[in-house]
Order: sequence, then C-alpha cells, then structure tokens
Amino acid sequence: HGIEGRGDGPESPRLPIAPTNFHQWPIKFGTSLADIVFTISYGRSEGDMPPFKKTLKEEDIWLVAHYIKPWIDLKR
Repeated sequence: HGIEGRGDGPESPRLPIAPTNFHQWPIKFGTSLADIVFTISYGRSEGDMPPFKKTLKEEDIWLVAHYIKPWIDLKR
C-alpha cells in the first residue's frame, strides 16, 4: 500500500490488482481496528490480498492496523 497508504508501494506495478489507496477508496470490510486486524489476518476472500495470520505475529498485525487506521479516518 506504500509508505503513506496511497496504493503506490514498490511492488504495486507487479500486482494484478492495485493495492487499496486508503486515502480515497472505500474500505470494504469495515474501518474499526478489529475489522482492520481481521482483514490483515485473513486477507480478502476474492484473493486480492493474502492472509497474513501465518506470517505475522498477532502483535505485529495490531501494529499494522494502528499504523493504517489514521489514513482511513482522515478520509471520512
């Protein structure tokens, strides 16, 4: 998603579907911290985003959720 969450990370040109721009696009599975943690943990069912539950510790998933939450809140 890039350093500022604009969907422009270094791998984005190689992905078949562009990563979410948290500053502009609607958030599909909810905007609460718990919703964000769930999405990070289990991915998106369409296969757009892989699950990270097996590759990141729960604490790290929560840290990522706290990191991106302000971008989502600013959009409102």
